[in-house]
Amino acid sequence: MNKIAVIDMDDSIVNFSDACLTRLNEIYERNLSINDIKTCIASSYNISVDAFLDDLQNHSILEQALPAYGARDLMVALRNSGYYINIVTARGWHVRGYDLTVEWLRNYKIPFDCVDIVSMNDKSKIN
Repeated sequence: MNKIAVIDMDDSIVNFSDACLTRLNEIYERNLSINDIKTCIASSYNISVDAFLDDLQNHSILEQALPAYGARDLMVALRNSGYYINIVTARGWHVRGYDLTVEWLRNYKIPFDCVDIVSMNDKSKIN
């Protein structure tokens, strides 16, 4: 039997929330923490989802995010245990979603076998 690990990218492998809040706090001159986010990040900053996605892209927030604590060690352990590693992420909104995800994983030497980009509008399908 083949062993397959399907892992989400943001806030699993990537410390997305910290990177996002740090940069959005700078942009919007706020001081929000993860505990202040009750629904979605965009509404917490009183901006539209489109404006939030534009900020993520225009300010290179995804590229600047660091690995989550222990993420690389976990991924290496999965690889060493013979798992096929499939990364899934809803970064389909980003014009470079696939490329920047693969570049980020390689930059941090995080092992993976494939990356599937899921559209934010239809998470039931993998593009």
